Amino acid sequence: MPAQVLLATRLLWLSLGLGLVNSAIQWRFLTSQAKPAFVLIVQPITLALMVWLTCMVWKGRNWARITLVILLALGLLPSLQLMGATFRRDPLAGSLTAIITICQLTAMYLVFTNPGRSWFSEAARSEGSA
Repeated sequence: MPAQVLLATRLLWLSLGLGLVNSAIQWRFLTSQAKPAFVLIVQPITLALMVWLTCMVWKGRNWARITLVILLALGLLPSLQLMGATFRRDPLAGSLTAIITICQLTAMYLVFTNPGRSWFSEAARSEGSA
């Protein structure tokens, strides 16, 4: 695994950890926008999916990095649109959201540029021939 991919997975783990902290900080707000039961169902499912995808990226699964970049692309515009309101409501939560976004964007850059991109291509070829 190239150092670039290792750094990318570490950034993804960091974003997940910061996401947990951010969810705790924003708990009151989140449960004012949706029923607590809904939040308690959606957040663990989302966390589990992101943990699994991060593990699959670490293992060199090309489909996982593609899935992550699609999910990031789908969530980026709404996240950026809400970031200003988040900063006004809670500067710490807004800062964490910005840091999480930067970590995720950087991780995707690292796995979609060489040597990361080449490593995933090689891993995909190896997986197909195994």
